[in-house]
Amino acid sequence: MYNVVFAERAEQELIDISNYIYDESGSATTAIKVVTNITTRINERLSRFPNSGLVALITESGSIYRQLVVDRYYVIYRIEEREEETFVLVTNVFRDRRNKDAITSGLE
Repeated sequence: MYNVVFAERAEQELIDISNYIYDESGSATTAIKVVTNITTRINERLSRFPNSGLVALITESGSIYRQLVVDRYYVIYRIEEREEETFVLVTNVFRDRRNKDAITSGLE
């Protein structure tokens, strides 16, 4: 099984999602439940099947970014190899209404 690591940007996006849900619903419990569900499903899927997402982008340097959809959220990630460890790095988590091309264009 692979470790799943959330990049700082992805963590901030999850906080933003939580804040948005809280602002809309007025319920911290609902906001926490949604974000917990998203992160749990990401971990369950990518720890076992890291290559299961569709290829979203291949950069000029050869990095392959994949995309997974969890409910109404896009998850952008890549498989990283550092020293003797291979893990999944989640770079972005965002609502399906946001412009995916604008987000993926900012990847290395």
